[in-house]
Amino acid sequence: MKISKGKVIAAILGIIVIAGGVSVYKSSTNDYPYRLIYISEEGNKQEKSQEEAINEALKGLNVKETDFDMLKVDDKGTVVIKQSEYNKLAKDKRLKEVNLSGDEAMIIPRYDGIKNISYLKKQKGIKEFKVKDIDLKIKGVLNKKILITGLFTNQLVVSDKTYEKLSKDSKTLEISGYDYELNKDTKNNVASLFKNKSFSFSNTDRLYYLIGKDSFVE
Repeated sequence: MKISKGKVIAAILGIIVIAGGVSVYKSSTNDYPYRLIYISEEGNKQEKSQEEAINEALKGLNVKETDFDMLKVDDKGTVVIKQSEYNKLAKDKRLKEVNLSGDEAMIIPRYDGIKNISYLKKQKGIKEFKVKDIDLKIKGVLNKKILITGLFTNQLVVSDKTYEKLSKDSKTLEISGYDYELNKDTKNNVASLFKNKSFSFSNTDRLYYLIGKDSFVE
């Protein structure tokens, strides 16, 4: 994932995410919708080798993979997902489905739960949000996050029609979330993945994230 030419994204709630590779300090279980998440931005030259490395690390495991796309619409951390894609994800993750038309949108929270009441209250006060040259009408805030806690500043569900308009000059983010039964061997396999050369910090083309709960070898 590209973050201002390789800058490090802020550490939030005990999670440290580094462009081109990731170190994750243990945090609340609720901060992670998946045990492992991989995000690749359009143009990532490492994508094929990274996907192969992930598949190798998870080979032989009973893995549930969740895939969906979003658009990166600016360099300020704004991403959007289209309604049809979100509703497929909502069915899978038992989230509230949405029904949008025209330039309507809903906010996907970066944080959720009782401990984030003040954040959620602030989000509920947002009635409009400008994305490129489109003034979105915010219908409300959804009840659950779909990404790792704190990732991306603004996350929105938009109508399929609006998404199509925005896609013309935005970058696609391909997102894969992985869940699997955890044991010591599994944990060590996943932890070793973070040392794979495909995720090396020396990569100059850092258009990806790899974030995991199980990032330490025991």
